Amino acid sequence: MQPEDFRSDDLFAQIQGLVETVDAERQLRERAEAADRAKSELLAVVSHELRTPMGAVISMSELLLNGPLDTTQRPYAETLQQSAKSLLTVLNDLLDYSKLEAGHFELDRAVFDLHQLVKSAGSEVQARAREKGLKGVVNVGMSCPRFVKGDVTRLRQVLTNLTDNAVKFTSTGSVHLHANAGEAKGRLTLRFDVTDTGIGFSEFQKERLFQPYVQASRTKANEYGGTGLGLSIARRLVELMGGEIGCESALGQGSLFWFTIPTERAETTPFKDAPAAGTLTGHVLAVEDNAVNRMLIGTYLEEFGLTYDIVDRRGDHQAHPQA
Repeated sequence: MQPEDFRSDDLFAQIQGLVETVDAERQLRERAEAADRAKSELLAVVSHELRTPMGAVISMSELLLNGPLDTTQRPYAETLQQSAKSLLTVLNDLLDYSKLEAGHFELDRAVFDLHQLVKSAGSEVQARAREKGLKGVVNVGMSCPRFVKGDVTRLRQVLTNLTDNAVKFTSTGSVHLHANAGEAKGRLTLRFDVTDTGIGFSEFQKERLFQPYVQASRTKANEYGGTGLGLSIARRLVELMGGEIGCESALGQGSLFWFTIPTERAETTPFKDAPAAGTLTGHVLAVEDNAVNRMLIGTYLEEFGLTYDIVDRRGDHQAHPQA
């Protein structure tokens, strides 16, 4: 190449163009990340604001159902409560997913009774199964230790998600919940299997099941409802707990959903029975800004035989004097 062939201005233009392209891509990436954060934060705020009044609707309907209702009113109150619970499930999914996306999700780690957890979750499965004429089977393997360490709330959430799906997509037959444990190289691993005789799904559907906002098909989504976030949340929670989750299925042949989590054995912890409602004495001071919640708190405290003062930060006051 002759010296006169070298064009420094061309080289500078090429470098400048490359820098501008990289800078434009960086700005686009930053804008996309900012938009994702804003979306997650908006979902979290909206879901939280909606959960408070929805919780009040559920509690108020429960108070109605505990009172005297005629044969016309009771089905109305039951429908109100069930619809509110369904909506709250959707809101909880949106809130949990937004917190997971924003990285604001923290796990607890405490000693809990594994056998009690599985039996409790299993009782709920069996109750829901009976409502659909299904058989519910629950089994805690002999290898499962009684007490372990972990986040019992999130573990129950995953179990509930998987068992709810199993019951939802099964019209005849049974739903099984099985817990087992294995130990290798000093590491204890829990495994949970949820098996059903439901509609099943294809290999193509299996590849997409744990993605957010995805259900097996639009037809099934319309028929069975839901947000399509449950399995995605379950996957993220299991992974946060250091475990794995998967599924096996075929169309029309039922499904098996399983997950494993590492844990460790714990010292046995004595549990004390909680006192029954109506056996407590004393006076309670509570602070609550929401007027409906203040009413509910007062009602429940009265059921326990307690007197109370409830105030909010503005100074409003609700009292139940000593008897």
